[in-house]
Amino acid sequence: MNKPEPNPLGQEFEFYGRHLLLNFSGCAVDLNDVASIRHDMARAIEVIGATILSVTEHKFEPEGMSLVMLLAESHASIHTYPEHKACFLDVFTCGSTIRVEPFGELLEQLWKPTHVSRKLHERFDPKFDINALADTEVPVLRDRVPQLSVR
Repeated sequence: MNKPEPNPLGQEFEFYGRHLLLNFSGCAVDLNDVASIRHDMARAIEVIGATILSVTEHKFEPEGMSLVMLLAESHASIHTYPEHKACFLDVFTCGSTIRVEPFGELLEQLWKPTHVSRKLHERFDPKFDINALADTEVPVLRDRVPQLSVR
């Protein structure tokens, strides 16, 4: 794991990570094609600079699949609903050196969903009270986190 970055008050977090949650619907890709989904997800992991350690997948009958990639930096997963041309995706990486947003950007380009929702969470030491910064002029983490956007 990477060295933690300082918080807005200059203290170091004991741990830190970024978690991107995505919902796609109206996808132009076959969400029942395990090999294609695995390949595209591996490309998206490569784009963000993470390392795949192992992959576990399960195909449901009559349709749908779940796939989880264990990363050296944490994990990525997908759960598909081909009957709705929809899926849930997430990628989480520990440390502050990897930007997770390009993971979703590449898959959105490849799969061309008609609707996308995304939420990025910064995760950090729960002992750090981010609300204690509300009345300071220091830019708090929550001001840097994009809110849910729906396209």
